[in-house]
Amino acid sequence: MEVIIGAAIALAGTVAGTVLTQLWQARRERDRWEWEAQRRFYDRRADIYQDFVTTVRGYAEAATDWSLYREGEPPSGQDLNSAYTRLFGFKIYGSEAAYELGEKVVHALGDLLQSDGDESAGYEQAEKQLLKQIKIDLDIADGAPDRRAAVGPRRVTRWTLVRRALTKSGPA
Repeated sequence: MEVIIGAAIALAGTVAGTVLTQLWQARRERDRWEWEAQRRFYDRRADIYQDFVTTVRGYAEAATDWSLYREGEPPSGQDLNSAYTRLFGFKIYGSEAAYELGEKVVHALGDLLQSDGDESAGYEQAEKQLLKQIKIDLDIADGAPDRRAAVGPRRVTRWTLVRRALTKSGPA
């Protein structure tokens, strides 16, 4: 009888160990998938922001160059359509504030194109506000502490720690 009780205890211990190991591995796998999804979302958001700012800045520079040198073709309304097309990604991956500021940038770009590039102050101010919001959204610069204070504590992931380390150390 003692042998049967000992075997039952050993079997129960083995089963319990196996179940706990499976639960632990499932939790680790779920955390890894969550981390990967956050990283992919962050990367996509950064790509969309960068694509939009690069495109709009190129059109703004072209409008300013046209007003100074009058060479080649002036920027056109097609440029605004292209900027609006890129802005749509903000609706999916960006914040509402970034989308609104992106619209403001596109309107300022339209004003800049209509003035033949002479009035760049409105565009520059709108771009500056957008860049500040993008830095907040990507948690990489000036306004981020204010955002954290407003939102409250967040869970720190490995990706957040990597970004913070890269931001503090700068490029090598």
